[in-house]
Amino acid sequence: MNLQIHSPLLVTVLVTDPRLDEGEREALAQALYLQLRDAHDALLDLRRPRESELPPGAKAAGATVLGAFVATVAAASLRHFFEILEERLRALEVSLQLDLGGRTVRVIARSAADFEAALAAAAELAAGGR
Repeated sequence: MNLQIHSPLLVTVLVTDPRLDEGEREALAQALYLQLRDAHDALLDLRRPRESELPPGAKAAGATVLGAFVATVAAASLRHFFEILEERLRALEVSLQLDLGGRTVRVIARSAADFEAALAAAAELAAGGR
C-alpha cells in the first residue's frame, strides 16, 4: 500500500478488551506509551489524553483517560506505528480513533487484519483531504 499522507495523523489508542479489568487495560496502555515515548523518535507527539478528550467508551481517573494514549504520527512513520500496535496488541480489542483535518474515523481492532484495515482507513482518510 502506498500511503499518500502529507499531514500528521492524530491516533487515539484505547485498550477496550473486555477480558481485561480496568487496571490491566491501564497498565498495558501505560507500558506501551512509555515504550513508544522512549524508543520511537519518528512520533511527532505522544501524550496521555485528558478527561476532556474522552473517546467513546473511555473512563478517566483524575484528569487522565485510563487505558489510552494519543500519538501524532508523521506520514513516513504511519505504517511502522501501526505495525508496533499490531505486534503489541494483536490479541486484544483496541479502539482506534484516527483524526486528520477535522475528519474522524473510528476502528475496532482485534487482529492483524483489523490493524491493516485501520492503516487502510488512515490512508483513505488522508486521500479524502486532497
